[in-house]
Amino acid sequence: MISNIVVSQQKFVLFVDKIGFESASEQVIKSWLGEQKRNSFFVLPDRSAEEIDFSMKKETCKIPKLNQQTDVILQPLSQLLLSYNASSVFQLVNKLKKTQNVRQIFLWATVRNISEHFVVPFLQYMSDMTVTFSDFRNLSILMRKPGGLVTSKSYVLELVDGVFNVTEFKKGVKSKPEPIVNPESLGTFKINLDEEEQVVRNALKLPYERNAQNGGDIIYTPDADDDFDEEDPDEDLYI
Repeated sequence: MISNIVVSQQKFVLFVDKIGFESASEQVIKSWLGEQKRNSFFVLPDRSAEEIDFSMKKETCKIPKLNQQTDVILQPLSQLLLSYNASSVFQLVNKLKKTQNVRQIFLWATVRNISEHFVVPFLQYMSDMTVTFSDFRNLSILMRKPGGLVTSKSYVLELVDGVFNVTEFKKGVKSKPEPIVNPESLGTFKINLDEEEQVVRNALKLPYERNAQNGGDIIYTPDADDDFDEEDPDEDLYI
């Protein structure tokens, strides 16, 4: 069950909804808490709750005093932004994260219902766990741990008898084949020969090849300016 993953020790859980499931989000989160026997929770904003000194820009957000470990379900982000500006929402989340008796905070963000494009990425940065519903079959979970370790996993989502079941999807790792290097691409000059150039090359006779055909003798003809000394330069060596 997905509740085994999202109902955990991660303080702030952000749901990024790309399929439009917002209308049922509160009931879904409550059902996940119920599956894990976590029945102490409340929904914010709650206008009937006792006010704590935390002032929002447009209105006053009332947070009840907590005497035990309690989960907090925030109203969907699109609804919060109708009453509070983005900065105030960020402050609210930050204050809840620092509140000792708040066990977990859940916030549902439907991307298409939020006009300010920076809000969801900023909340993702603040979150300890981000659950992204890519479509009705696939979701991904990114988790940040206190030591700085970040893990990301993909799951296949299935709704069975009103219960969300997830199966981890492990992608096979395939090694990329090494690209074939064309030698001509390594320089600015031409390496390979076409057929006509190959014929000309084969017909060319190098000097040593011509001498070999004449028996291999080396004939030296001195020039007029050569200093030819008939005396033996090594005469004094008695060789």
